[in-house]
Amino acid sequence: MPLTGLGSEIDFALTALEGDVVTFKHADGHSFKVRLAPLRLPTGGYALYEAWHREPAPSSRLRRLLTELGYEIVFELPLLLERNLEPVMGDSSALIAGFFREMKDETFKNYPRELFK
Repeated sequence: MPLTGLGSEIDFALTALEGDVVTFKHADGHSFKVRLAPLRLPTGGYALYEAWHREPAPSSRLRRLLTELGYEIVFELPLLLERNLEPVMGDSSALIAGFFREMKDETFKNYPRELFK
């Protein structure tokens, strides 16, 4: 379970990948694992994240990682990655591996899902 308080956010770093499960770790040593849930697109490719919508509107560069239910993991995606990673045709595992390779050790914010119900 993510370590968050209602109405707050906590920074985590992307640290490990096992298949389609990623590990996020906080500086205090706490970590949690999340199964990624890529979205199959009508074009036949996959998407691993989407624009993050929240009021008031955040920066247009923020993205929400598509994961199993219960997580609201948000990050700022470098523009170059946005153009080169999605959509990926074929196997979603290639997309996940490429995303991890490029975003390992980057900062992700975990927001309580309760804020978005």
